[in-house]
Amino acid sequence: MTYANDHEAAEALFDQTQTQFGILATLGSALSLGALTGFNPRTRSHRVKLMRRPDRARRLEAGLAGLGAVGLSYFTGLAAVSKEQAEAAFRYTAIVNFTAPITVLVIFNQILEGGIMGVVGSTSDIDGWALGLLAAAFVITVTGVVSYAYIGAQMARDILHLAQLEQARRGSFNPAASDEDDGMVEPADL
Repeated sequence: MTYANDHEAAEALFDQTQTQFGILATLGSALSLGALTGFNPRTRSHRVKLMRRPDRARRLEAGLAGLGAVGLSYFTGLAAVSKEQAEAAFRYTAIVNFTAPITVLVIFNQILEGGIMGVVGSTSDIDGWALGLLAAAFVITVTGVVSYAYIGAQMARDILHLAQLEQARRGSFNPAASDEDDGMVEPADL
């Protein structure tokens, strides 16, 4: 296989993988795993086994096994860049949709006499309910948007990890390169 063919095969596999590891597919599988309860099964042991279990991961592993060394290296590079971009998008989304509005509310609450509730001044129970519903809608919307971005970052990381596992299987994985900065998004990074 020539380098050009290997690059083309890696590009095609990467494009196919982006579709298979999409957010909606992930949400579908996450719902069946009890994600709505706030529990991620990967907090337990056997994380790699759980990551490799879905059909989309098996299809990706089969596609990676069919790539030559150059194609696998190129695919891994695409996956690394995709992961960095997805995590940067998650950080931006979290800051713009969650951190910034909360910061503005805290500042206004300190500046305004009587705080925000003093200015809004609910005169009836209906106004209080409307304000409560507005706050709940804000929290649900922000949580949904931030969760969507976070799931995208997790899927991009899974794709990279599966490519690294294929490199390890072939004996070409360099753990020093992945330990330098894995780009893992921590709450302190936000």
